[in-house]
Amino acid sequence: MKVLIGEGNAEIVVTKSRFIGRIAPASSAEEAERIISEEKKKYYDARHHCSAYIVPGGNAGASLERPNDDGEPSGTAGRPMLDVLKGAGLEGAVVVVTRYFGGVLLGTGGLVRAYGKAAAEALAAAPAADAVSGSVVRLPVSYTLSGKVLYLAEKEGLPRPKPEYAENVTLTLFLPDADAPRIEKQLRELLGGGYEPAGRESARWYVKGQEAVLL
Repeated sequence: MKVLIGEGNAEIVVTKSRFIGRIAPASSAEEAERIISEEKKKYYDARHHCSAYIVPGGNAGASLERPNDDGEPSGTAGRPMLDVLKGAGLEGAVVVVTRYFGGVLLGTGGLVRAYGKAAAEALAAAPAADAVSGSVVRLPVSYTLSGKVLYLAEKEGLPRPKPEYAENVTLTLFLPDADAPRIEKQLRELLGGGYEPAGRESARWYVKGQEAVLL
């Protein structure tokens, strides 16, 4: 699963109609609707403000998906834009495409292609990252062993642990679900049975540089 870590914008002209696309992160339906409202206010004189979003909040933990054709023929705007988000494996994102009508009808196929292209070009301009699900573990270790834990984290390609210095060093480790059992086994061997986390919680994050950024 990918997440946006910034916005993207694009503009295309198709047979005299102007399509202005904006894609942005959205953590909820309310945030997505707010971004859609911003575009409606910004381009208040446009005929259509079509949109699509995928955000957390569906039934049984599923994502909530919502396309909106905003007056265009059914299925010609919101659905192809939603397909762009789904095709990119995105969650927590909203795309809005504003159309200024150019006086020439595009037909259903032309609309599908135009809205899909405007959404895809906005997406191409937006920075994205892979989302990781796992556990954030706070691990107290001695100063002597902290270097070995840091080396293990680097060898395993984990985000750089965040240290807290006191009588001991407490390292915050980001352990992906898929790798956690294997890495924790190595930690137990490395610490000689002294693997006793002070805290653990489930989380999702992406990596920026070598740092984990919580979602």
